[in-house]
Amino acid sequence: MVAPHLQCNYKGYSADKALTLAAAAPINVMNTEEVKVLQEKLTKLWLDTNGIGGIYGKGTTNIVMLLQRRTV
Repeated sequence: MVAPHLQCNYKGYSADKALTLAAAAPINVMNTEEVKVLQEKLTKLWLDTNGIGGIYGKGTTNIVMLLQRRTV
C-alpha cells in the first residue's frame, strides 16, 4: 500500500510534472564562441572542462554547477 502523500495521481499532476521538466531542461543561449571563451576562462582558473571545444558538455556543466554551489 502506498502512503497517500507518495501517490502521484492527485489533480494537477500532469501540469506540475510538465512545469518541473521544463524548468530542468537546459536552454541553449550561448553560441560556440561564447562557450569557448567560458571554457578558456575556467581553464585559466585551473578548472578542467574536458577541453576547449565550444561544446557545453558534461565537463563544462559540472564545473559551472560546482561554482554555482560555491556562490550560494
